[in-house]
Amino acid sequence: FSRVNASQFIKIRYMDDAALGSASITGLSRAKATANIVVGSSTGQASVIPATQTGPYNTIVISMTDSDHAFNKTNVVLDKVVSEVTSDEVNSIIAIKANRTIGSFSFNVTITFATSADTSNQVLEVNATDKIHVFYTDRLDDAGTVRIIEKILNVATNNGVISADKANYLINEYITIMITDFDANRDSRVREFIRPVVLTDSWTVGTNITLQETAEGSGVFIGQVQITDTFPGAGQ
Repeated sequence: FSRVNASQFIKIRYMDDAALGSASITGLSRAKATANIVVGSSTGQASVIPATQTGPYNTIVISMTDSDHAFNKTNVVLDKVVSEVTSDEVNSIIAIKANRTIGSFSFNVTITFATSADTSNQVLEVNATDKIHVFYTDRLDDAGTVRIIEKILNVATNNGVISADKANYLINEYITIMITDFDANRDSRVREFIRPVVLTDSWTVGTNITLQETAEGSGVFIGQVQITDTFPGAGQ
């Protein structure tokens, strides 16, 4: 076949030179079998992580599933990702992960806060109150026509919030500290770490402690620090 379009069909014909029960004094009888296979197309589906909102520093993950691309051995390309306010864009993004048996592909786009003129087509520069538009062109949807699939992700900044598991502590107890700051989530694919400073009125030097993100892309970080009546070493 040079080309088969959606809604057309492939006809398979087989000629059997020795049909069942065809033996006779005159020889064997022939039989013909025919099957029609309809060629269909499907509408692609797209999703973004995070789904609705991101801070101005992140790596967003775009997933696309289109069974029309199943077993496709060539590179599948996402058309472009555009920021609405800064008008920056990243074009022709090649899939970095694929499940070719079902036509599922994954794309990564790094975004950063726009501080100067964009010099890279690999990073999307955004404003603090921007909108990110993701575009994928489905060449043949379930109706056999071209369809533009768009996903929109809001960019927003947030004030970080610190909380502890209780109000009062005894010597040698541990404080469980939680910081919620979606701007600190800079890669939605992994659980990240932040290192805030903890200090007291009598120990103004303080120390950095490590808080780990509760889940990929959550922007919520938790860790502990111990109360002591001596000057602790780093990490206590």
